[in-house]
Amino acid sequence: MLFGLGAAVALWEGWVPVLSNAVLETERAWMDRVSALIGTTPEREDFVFLGIDSASLELTAVSEDEISGSEVLPLMRERWPWDRRVWAAAIERLGEAGARMIVLDLLVGEPSGDPGADEAMAEAIAKYRERVILAADWGPMGIGLNEEEITTLVEPLPEFLGGPGDETSYGFVNYWADPRDGVVRETYYRISKNEVQMEPRLKRHPDEQVYESIAAVMGRRLGAIPADGPHRLRFAVHGRDGRRRVETVYAPMSIYEVFAERSWESKFKGGDFFRDKVVLIGPAAPRFHDLHATPAGMITGAQLHLQSLGCLLAGRFLMEAPAYWHWAALAGMAFLGALLVNWVRNPLAVTAAAGGLLVAWMIGVLIIANETSVLSGGVAGVLGLAGVVTTGEAYEFLLERMQRVRLHTQLSRSVSRDVADAMVRSPDGYLDAARGGRRQIVVLFADVRNFTERSEREEPEALVEQLNEYLSHMVEVVFRHGGTLDKFIGDALMVSWGGLEDFPPRVMARAAMAAAREMRNELERLNERWRQAGVEPFEAGIGIHIGEAVVGEIGSRERSDFTAVGDAVNLASRIEGMTKILGVPVLVSGEFVRAVGNCAELCPLGRFRVKGRHEPVEIAGAFIEDAEAFGVALARLGEGDFVAAEGVLLELSGKSAVEGPARFYLQQLEVWKSVTREDWDGVVTLDSK
Repeated sequence: MLFGLGAAVALWEGWVPVLSNAVLETERAWMDRVSALIGTTPEREDFVFLGIDSASLELTAVSEDEISGSEVLPLMRERWPWDRRVWAAAIERLGEAGARMIVLDLLVGEPSGDPGADEAMAEAIAKYRERVILAADWGPMGIGLNEEEITTLVEPLPEFLGGPGDETSYGFVNYWADPRDGVVRETYYRISKNEVQMEPRLKRHPDEQVYESIAAVMGRRLGAIPADGPHRLRFAVHGRDGRRRVETVYAPMSIYEVFAERSWESKFKGGDFFRDKVVLIGPAAPRFHDLHATPAGMITGAQLHLQSLGCLLAGRFLMEAPAYWHWAALAGMAFLGALLVNWVRNPLAVTAAAGGLLVAWMIGVLIIANETSVLSGGVAGVLGLAGVVTTGEAYEFLLERMQRVRLHTQLSRSVSRDVADAMVRSPDGYLDAARGGRRQIVVLFADVRNFTERSEREEPEALVEQLNEYLSHMVEVVFRHGGTLDKFIGDALMVSWGGLEDFPPRVMARAAMAAAREMRNELERLNERWRQAGVEPFEAGIGIHIGEAVVGEIGSRERSDFTAVGDAVNLASRIEGMTKILGVPVLVSGEFVRAVGNCAELCPLGRFRVKGRHEPVEIAGAFIEDAEAFGVALARLGEGDFVAAEGVLLELSGKSAVEGPARFYLQQLEVWKSVTREDWDGVVTLDSK
């Protein structure tokens, strides 16, 4: 299934035009990068580029004395184009120096307007004709009958070419950039007029004349045999200066230095530097706009000729893998991605493994390109793997998310919401807690008063509906304060904090205090609404204690619940039961008071010995005012001064906040008056639950 999803994504990326163009552009950029990273064609030491650069056009580095003493330099001071006597002098000087080839990357297809200059250049070319190579250019000649632009080859002047049997060699200087991005990636060494004219290029006619590029003519002179068709260049990028920058390969030397005697002697060693070398003269200054974008960087047209010649002599060209290879790479890597997603379940492991595969794939593509000169589909493979892994992981994430939501929904029907959260969020953590252990927890019991009595005299449907509404609101309050709903016990509910995770006692105690306060407020709002609807309101008591309990999943093999058992749970239940005796809605233990810390809302109500427990328990009422006054009464009772205690309690019995405890103690005083101070321990013993 994952493979199908990944394949669908891959096909979508390949066939939708917008995405397809983006993929092709990325693939092109990747292959350009690979072509610059792999082993490249070495720079030839016998190639020299004499550039018509800014220094040669301005001659600011040459002294006036040297210029005035030269026959050529004054001609170079004139406006461009220079007098052709300059090129005649360059051919003479380089020819005398023993240059193997003298290549002029200059278009000389029209007379200069100075017959003497043209004649001087023709004589120099004729003298070294076997070594001179001139430039031709494919250019527009006009518009044909079908309104198509007619292209023709602009050749050098006939007087520069010589007669039949003794012709000067020449080659075209054109490179056709990729129309999609204007980058020159390939060259044509041999091409016919129809091939230049037609788009897309067609196979040439057998009888059609074929023309060679200037690089092909140079290469043939050096023993290479140029072939037909496009050739993707493998550029040299390591310059003689040691830097990996294509613009430093065949970097131009200023043409003026050939005529400046100081540099001729010092830099070119009186011409010895040029012996047996291929010397190309061409534009290098920015004003000529002769820069070409290549995969390796921007270079001049003359440098492009020498790069093309170097590739031809070394036989080092690049080939793009056929289209089916890209689809095969995409499908193969997509298949690996599908296996990875299916076999490895951990998302981090899948990501790490996919990253490793991508690195290995990229290295493999580089090795293939370096060893076989084939530029293969690196991006297609990346898309195949990344597409399937991303799709598969997204699918797994969504599937797991849906399963978690479904599981959480099902669990929430039978267990507390936070227990369900723990089960879904961290199953292992829940299982650790479910195995059982001793934890310090806060336990809260809440019970509806006189519910049994009401159930005997009211309609069960209406009473159950009211009870469900009450319990729903109470549970929402508990969840808002991070409590765990342990269970419903008829009309009562048991809540705990700290059963699933360890929290500081004060944090748990204050959360329980806040929950108890909101439960009381929520019950008041419900009662007000019920009164207005003519429904008898509820009264409820809440008992809270903090202590150690055994917490875990308890029950039979068929049914179990996450719950807490032990003395802390029993005592919390007893404290809740005391709310009926003392007439206080919320009671807490002394341990809970100490866990909460300084809290003015807690009023000590004395020490009690509850049924089933020998040690007395300190009890306090929550959210009670007049705590200080009631403390005076407790102090008198503790001293055994029942008369003084009775006076204080009588004053407090009319105050609603402590009315219940005051009446309880007044009733107890009738029993305690017969007790002597020696027998009095200040503890109230309760016989009922």
